[in-house]
Amino acid sequence: RADLRRAPSIIGVGEMRDLETFQAAVLAGQVGHFNLSTLHIHSPGEAIPRCLTMVPSEMREATAHDLLSVLQYIIVQKL
Repeated sequence: RADLRRAPSIIGVGEMRDLETFQAAVLAGQVGHFNLSTLHIHSPGEAIPRCLTMVPSEMREATAHDLLSVLQYIIVQKL
């Protein structure tokens, strides 16, 4: 959250493992910052459902809208 006050051009969030980290990444996108985050998934189609599993059910629809309004890329790397 402190990075949002510094007007960075890119924010590296790291792995999104919990709701607080996920919400911080979405908020950064909503206020205009480009951020890079990671998830452990096997295909691009798993990204959005995986994010939404962190969100309480009563907040999922609004959160999905927020996520889709800021999401630009999903890149999957298989090693």
